[in-house]
Amino acid sequence: MNWEMDAEMKAGLREAGWFEGRVVSIDAACEVLMRDGIEVHHVAVEVMRALNGLSLGSGGRSC
Repeated sequence: MNWEMDAEMKAGLREAGWFEGRVVSIDAACEVLMRDGIEVHHVAVEVMRALNGLSLGSGGRSC
């Protein structure tokens, strides 16, 4: 996926462990969503694969 983002956003994501081409397993998350009747759009899958598990911001909460 071609990500367009400003330098500040990219720096924050990199600090959280993101890198271009990052792909993580989202099977468990997709199973929960589909079990609840939520259709997972292919763009959402790409975003989740790139960002799932990163801790962003000062709250230390994971996304």
